[in-house]
Amino acid sequence: YHTNIFADNKEAKKRASFQKDIGEKLSLDRYEDFGPLTPIAETIDGLTGEWALSYADLSPETPQTMAGRAFLATNAFYAAAGIILAMNGDWFFGGLTELAGVVSFWYHYSQLEFGQDRTEVRLALLVDYFTAGAALITGG
Repeated sequence: YHTNIFADNKEAKKRASFQKDIGEKLSLDRYEDFGPLTPIAETIDGLTGEWALSYADLSPETPQTMAGRAFLATNAFYAAAGIILAMNGDWFFGGLTELAGVVSFWYHYSQLEFGQDRTEVRLALLVDYFTAGAALITGG
């Protein structure tokens, strides 16, 4: 009788260890690609209940569909604005606007390419906040 209890306990420990191992391997690290921006992303997620770094699911659209291409084309307005600013002598704000446009394109392309709940898109969104914010604050 005692050997069965020990055998059952050993089997239960083995099963729990296996479940823990699988759980760790399958868990998605929401900050895997964030590098030095990880503490900032964690803070933003903590303050907003993970809302601020969430984004819309655009499927079935992709960068190759007509709607996806039209969505990406909206970033051309950043380029136009940056060029106009630079032509009027505001090189710094024009450059920030161009940078914000490039990062916005990266974010939107990633959103279309990778889909929902991906660290690649969340990282692009975080950087987009920084560059768009810098352009808005500098221009304001």
